[in-house]
Amino acid sequence: MALILDTGGGETLAELSPVLRPMAFEALTAASERLGDVSAALRWADGAEQAAEGLNLGYQRGHALAARAHAVRHAEPAAAGALYQQAADLFAAAGMLSLRTYLLVQGGLCLAAAGRTNPAARQLAVAVELAGRCGAHRLGAQARAALRSLDERRSAGVDALADLTPREREIALVAVGGKTSRQIAYDLRLSPRTVDAHLTRIYRKLGVSSRVTLVRLVDGNGPR
Repeated sequence: MALILDTGGGETLAELSPVLRPMAFEALTAASERLGDVSAALRWADGAEQAAEGLNLGYQRGHALAARAHAVRHAEPAAAGALYQQAADLFAAAGMLSLRTYLLVQGGLCLAAAGRTNPAARQLAVAVELAGRCGAHRLGAQARAALRSLDERRSAGVDALADLTPREREIALVAVGGKTSRQIAYDLRLSPRTVDAHLTRIYRKLGVSSRVTLVRLVDGNGPR
């Protein structure tokens, strides 16, 4: 924090290039959150949002969303998880895989803390795959550990996806997040045709006919 503030010329970061300010404010937000200073984290998150306004760069908006997620992750973990997902999507559009991976892990952890195990598992499953692609081994290990913890929670009840293979389970969890076959193929390094073939087998095994009924089944709102 001291380094950023000194380099930036104070709390407004006026000495930094406008393009760098959202990222710097996000770093200040994350540091304050780690120190337990919620009021400071919220203030820095406001700075990130103001700095991102007027910049026609989607990933700068991503830094602002991530900053807000850092600031509210303990008070509103479900909201933070959604913000992390939005920020991750913006970094994905910019081709920033490592930042996308980091944010998906953070979002998955927040959703898990909020008791939203299935959305958490979907984010973490994608994070594991992306971590392998961009060499983010520590993030991959963190995501896998979080997935194991979620699986332990599920073990006490009925797992709707128990009859699927590991790859089918992975695709099902990503599919219920609303992604198209082409998007799933990109995330998991498969062809769209292979994804569609897996989805056909998934539907048959689970006795569903569409993604809508698959979502309801995975989220526990529909019969098997």
